[in-house]
Amino acid sequence: SPPLSPPPSPPLSPPPSPPLSPPPDLVLPAWTAGYPTIQNVGGTSFEIHASASNEQATVYFVIQLADKVPPSASEVQSGSGSAGAGTIVSGSISLTTTQTTFTYAVTGLELATGYKVYIILVDMSPFANVDASIVRSPLSTTTIDAPTFLDGTPALNNIAQTAFKVDVVISIDESGVWLVVVNHGSKAPTPSEILGATTADGQTPLYSDNRYFTTAGVRQTFTVSDNQITADTKYDVYLIAKHMPTDVAQSSYTLVTVTTTPNAPPPSPPPSPPPPSPPPPSPPPPPSPPLPPSPLPPLDPPPPPPSPSPPPSPPVPNPPLPAPTLPPTLPPPPSSPPLVCPPAATTNPCSEAYLPSLPELRRCYDGAP
Repeated sequence: SPPLSPPPSPPLSPPPSPPLSPPPDLVLPAWTAGYPTIQNVGGTSFEIHASASNEQATVYFVIQLADKVPPSASEVQSGSGSAGAGTIVSGSISLTTTQTTFTYAVTGLELATGYKVYIILVDMSPFANVDASIVRSPLSTTTIDAPTFLDGTPALNNIAQTAFKVDVVISIDESGVWLVVVNHGSKAPTPSEILGATTADGQTPLYSDNRYFTTAGVRQTFTVSDNQITADTKYDVYLIAKHMPTDVAQSSYTLVTVTTTPNAPPPSPPPSPPPPSPPPPSPPPPPSPPLPPSPLPPLDPPPPPPSPSPPPSPPVPNPPLPAPTLPPTLPPPPSSPPLVCPPAATTNPCSEAYLPSLPELRRCYDGAP
């Protein structure tokens, strides 16, 4: 018999077609209007607010000092920053839903320092489309400085025995100033202790107070008056300022020292009134009229001539005086010679012309008749 022919092979089916590739994602991620922004700038911190409008995306950022060389988009995405940028802050934010604000808090910055924030927006598709517009035009900000005192303040004035005043002018709106008073030479409080109205180690100060300054540049006055403030005493006054919205306080206190005035001495008695002035001199009496010349009295007649004196009596010798008795050891003194008295008819028997001395006169009259 003739050989059987093999049955015909079934027709081959074509191989399956490879899966189709997805169309390329040519749509870049986009920012919601008004984003990204920097908000709530403080002394050492601020916030980055971000929102994507059309698709899920990731935000990458690098923060550098404002004066450093800008980084490239790849350096922003890697977080390295530009070469030589020094200390930087970097991070990322996942924007998982559109039209929603996401926030990142940046910390560890310096007070009163200028920064630039470089940001890229990358969508979450396999194509990782990038919006690098914020790298070309970075966000800029300057952190807040703590308030400072202006116009030579704190300044003391009106110092009295038990009170004094402290004037303060501050540099930033919405700032507060705290003050504590302690005895001179006491341990200094820390800034946080002053803000807590205490002194060193939490002790109670002699006096404490605080003021809120709505507007910068406006002078306010602390009046320190308390029964613990005494006359002629030295005190230390500590002050510190803080910006209230950002809670940025001065890193160190300001110290002023004051000595109250001593007690006043008792008042002096009023001065004595001046002595009364002497009365004015009396006017001289009017001159007396000249007296008429008086007539001279008649001259007395000359005295008669003296009568002739009788002849003088012969002198009578005085008896010799007895010799005084002397001690036997002395020789007897010689007896006085007889004294002759002047004649009785002498006009002036006691004249020195007759008797040379008073003892001789006595001897004369003692023995005369």
